[in-house]
Amino acid sequence: MTRTGLTLGFYGGIAVLGEIYQILFMPETKDKTLEEIDLVFSRPTREIVAENIANTKQALRDFFSGRWRKVFVEQAPRRKSIYEGEDKTV
Repeated sequence: MTRTGLTLGFYGGIAVLGEIYQILFMPETKDKTLEEIDLVFSRPTREIVAENIANTKQALRDFFSGRWRKVFVEQAPRRKSIYEGEDKTV
């Protein structure tokens, strides 16, 4: 194998490991306020990993069952923010 091939393989391996880390250890923060994100990251890592594994299993099940719209288009309904519904005038 050439030096270029080894370099490409090394960086490819790092990318794969990074993707696995991202899928398992990083919680979803889309459409959340900073306070909600703070609450998410205050949870134990074990809970976050368990939730991410369950969500990944469901997404893969939908993907391989041919439910493309559910995987790529439809999003989970947005949860109501803890601040929605409060009077924001001070």
